Amino acid sequence: MKRSDLIRLVCYLAAVAFILFHPVRTVLRFSFPSSKGVEVRFRVTAYDPYDPMRGRYVRLNLRDASRVRLTKKNRDLGFRSGQPVFAVLDITGPAIIDLVAERKEVPPGRFFLPVQYQWFNRDWDPKKKKMQKTGIHTVKLPFERFYLNEKKAPEVERLLQQRNTKAELSVIIFPDGVYRVHDLIVNGQYVRGR
Repeated sequence: MKRSDLIRLVCYLAAVAFILFHPVRTVLRFSFPSSKGVEVRFRVTAYDPYDPMRGRYVRLNLRDASRVRLTKKNRDLGFRSGQPVFAVLDITGPAIIDLVAERKEVPPGRFFLPVQYQWFNRDWDPKKKKMQKTGIHTVKLPFERFYLNEKKAPEVERLLQQRNTKAELSVIIFPDGVYRVHDLIVNGQYVRGR
């Protein structure tokens, strides 16, 4: 092998290693987290659409979890619509207890999720007949779909459309803000199995 071919081969291998470094690191960090995450359950309503390219999935409606009334910051925070923010979570609820603009503002020891801020709905005062400065923040959570086996999806849809069905989405949240959608729980039963 010529010396110039050897140099090209080394440069090619270095470039491939450089290109693959970030995706491989991300997959390994996701598959083998450095610290243990906690399971958080969000109440959902769901329906089962069909996408010809991706197959069946359960579309999740997280309306209750995405509407946030903050106790300490119950006013317009000045976030723009579509701005990425961090939602600090109380994992016992689960409930969003704070919205912060930067990751360094998250209190130590708290779990958080990256979310997208949507808007602020001001409260209406019926006595004064005008809008108040307080209200509800609306955010878009990063998980809206739950993919599952195509044969199980219609069965899950039938269960979800029955009256008095309780559905929860189980999400594993790690301390560094990484999350993993674990399973959909319908009437206390895991859809995928544990």
